[in-house]
Amino acid sequence: MGTPLVEAAILLTCTQLDDLSPQQQIAYCLQAEAACKQANARDLHAHALCGIGMALTTSGDRDQAVTYFVRAERMFEDLGLMEEAGQIGDLLAALQT
Repeated sequence: MGTPLVEAAILLTCTQLDDLSPQQQIAYCLQAEAACKQANARDLHAHALCGIGMALTTSGDRDQAVTYFVRAERMFEDLGLMEEAGQIGDLLAALQT
């Protein structure tokens, strides 16, 4: 597909995820996460973790989704992306109520 960074960016910008089943979305997002990790693209990696969390939420696995959202929130904080971290924090609060 290209360099790991290009592959990660392509995977994360797919607009057809809504056409996939929740399990297919999870598999796709895990693939995107792996590509981001390989490319050492931490900001994209955090977004991929959010995608996994959203897909898990859609599939009904809230506990596992929380795990991915917490990882994403911490990664955004480490990167100094406080707006994104705050949005994930709000989402986590809503999921845990």
